[in-house]
Amino acid sequence: MKYLHIMKNEKFIAPFIKLVNAHFDPHEHLFIVLGGISLEKHPLPEAENVIVLKQSLTRKHNYFALARELRPYFDRADKVFLHSLIVRHIIDFLFFNLRYTAKSHWIIWGGDLYDYLSKKDKLSRKFFMYKKKKVISCLGGIIQFNRGEYELAREWYGAKGTFYDCIFYPLYKPMKLPEKMERTVYIQMGNSATASNHHIEAFEQLKPYAAEDIKIYCPLSYGNNKTYRKKVIETGEALFGDKFVPLVDFMPFDAYMDLLSKIDIAIFNHRRQQALGNIVALLGYGKKVYLRSDITTWQMLKDKGIHAFDIADFSLEPLDQETKTTNAQQIEAHFSDAACITQWKNVLKAPLNDSRH
Repeated sequence: MKYLHIMKNEKFIAPFIKLVNAHFDPHEHLFIVLGGISLEKHPLPEAENVIVLKQSLTRKHNYFALARELRPYFDRADKVFLHSLIVRHIIDFLFFNLRYTAKSHWIIWGGDLYDYLSKKDKLSRKFFMYKKKKVISCLGGIIQFNRGEYELAREWYGAKGTFYDCIFYPLYKPMKLPEKMERTVYIQMGNSATASNHHIEAFEQLKPYAAEDIKIYCPLSYGNNKTYRKKVIETGEALFGDKFVPLVDFMPFDAYMDLLSKIDIAIFNHRRQQALGNIVALLGYGKKVYLRSDITTWQMLKDKGIHAFDIADFSLEPLDQETKTTNAQQIEAHFSDAACITQWKNVLKAPLNDSRH
């Protein structure tokens, strides 16, 4: 083993492991999965280089057991890739083992970065943030495809590691779409049952079009906030009646991609980078995507020559063919499996950055 991956199980982890094992030497990569979505919902590949640790190791009183489990792997690895810093024990482990930070690389997911903005003011929270800032300031590398997220890591946590422009997970597979025959405008609203989608606020953009021939699909299967989910459904049905379709059950990946291929317009009212897998797929399929223009995603897409629309200027006007074609070409250039593989090759062969010490 040369490369150690520490990760939670999410819907994009299995495709990533398959991609690495198919295009790189599996004997050089070890994937340690700690917590996350159940294997029943998102099974992992059965491979010799995949280790699933007991979920109980993430509990507070089991820190020392987890540390004993992880230390031999960290000792052996040339490079460590931390797929998010959501698991608090990983912060604790690195804080008490700073010798591992120079060869460790943080793959920023989003919540682990924007945790900085939490309003909690407890002493325990302050101590945790002290540890987190110390660890991040010592890490050898930061991996993101959005430089704006890296700049926030520098500003908020004092990150000094090398920035690697890498999409880190497969995000887009080209799909030949059938010609649309019906007039109904299919709209996607958000990507999960979390308050960061700001669904209720976004509904205001759609209210003037409630009488139009529209159908609003609202994915709500992800996220554990049942109260929020209920409020979104009640509000959506009150405003749009049977034109509002809440999606509350998990959908297989292929079925979800099929749904995205039928969408005409998507609205993502997040106030930070989020739902990028949805956004990339929709733009690649030639769909019209509305975002807030004050988030890092907006500038990142613009820098890559990809055109999204400001949610403040919402309309049902269809996307022109030239923009569809340009977006599809740029999405494939920057977010395809081929791009992911090339970018990971660059990350793996790059020398360690030990200039922070």
